[in-house]
Amino acid sequence: LPNFDTDRDAFPGALIAKDTAGIGGSDPTKLLRFSGGFASTLEVDDDVHVDLYGAAKDFGRKDIDVQVGIYRCGALGGCTLIDSDTREYKNADRWAQKRFHFHDAEFTIGIGEWVEVRVAVLDSSEEDAWFAFGNADYDSRIRLGDDD
Repeated sequence: LPNFDTDRDAFPGALIAKDTAGIGGSDPTKLLRFSGGFASTLEVDDDVHVDLYGAAKDFGRKDIDVQVGIYRCGALGGCTLIDSDTREYKNADRWAQKRFHFHDAEFTIGIGEWVEVRVAVLDSSEEDAWFAFGNADYDSRIRLGDDD
């Protein structure tokens, strides 16, 4: 697993510090952001799921509470929260996948807009967290449709 935040530490993945602001914050050490636009308009009227691999910092046997939000963003209008979900990684001493659920999501991403997924570690966590993505072993992703 590559180190995605070489400016912060030498460990694999991305380290996100716990914070009271959750996904509403703006500190890049406390908020992980993924975004992407589309060549044509995207209309979603379905369940949306975010699969995310996480672990407690230093693989400690600690519980971490993670909040994920999906936003619709545009150059002129900023970002608007579509929905959010929170999951607990219990005894997170190794990489584990959690699925965050956004049921019956209805939104449109037009040309010049993009979707943004924000990840935050809530202050109720016992430790900061590492997140894994970007390779076949840790296939963190956003999915549309069934919860299979």
